[in-house]
Amino acid sequence: MSGAPDPKTTCPESAESARAQRTRNAFLSAFVSLVLDRPYDRIHIADIIDAADLGRSTFYDHFRNKDDLLIKSMSGPLAALASALDDPPDLERISFILDHFMENRRVARVLLEGAAAPLIVRALADRIEPLLTQRSADAPPAALTAHLTAESQIALVKGWLRQPDECAAEDLAATIVRSTAAITNT
Repeated sequence: MSGAPDPKTTCPESAESARAQRTRNAFLSAFVSLVLDRPYDRIHIADIIDAADLGRSTFYDHFRNKDDLLIKSMSGPLAALASALDDPPDLERISFILDHFMENRRVARVLLEGAAAPLIVRALADRIEPLLTQRSADAPPAALTAHLTAESQIALVKGWLRQPDECAAEDLAATIVRSTAAITNT
């Protein structure tokens, strides 16, 4: 038993994980190109599968449906926006995501202003709600506050993407944090 270990037998999870990540990336890339070409509600799973040149069962191995693909594709940005509730909030992380939105402005605007927007707001609210733990008894329900916070954050981002010269990403990040604190009383 001398010599180097066989990577096929010692790290099957990493090879599987890399392959799975490549497959997810192929679906995500196909999805983004389709979003730029047509409205979200006119994109079908068959279109994504064809554009990715992968199989239907492979798609369902990774995603429940098109909405799941959308939400998973937005998980990083949504986590960053939800982090406005952190103590202290990570302004650098939020600014980074805002810069990412600006660099991908066309896709961001299509997603945040089109048929996908309510799904994105709901997914952001779902991330925010568990963070609303320490609340007074007379506060509105956490689900309502989370939804209002998500709507507010997305509205600020959409407005900024329409008029990016109004402020820098860092300034918008600070505004998001302040508005989030005002809505959630944190």
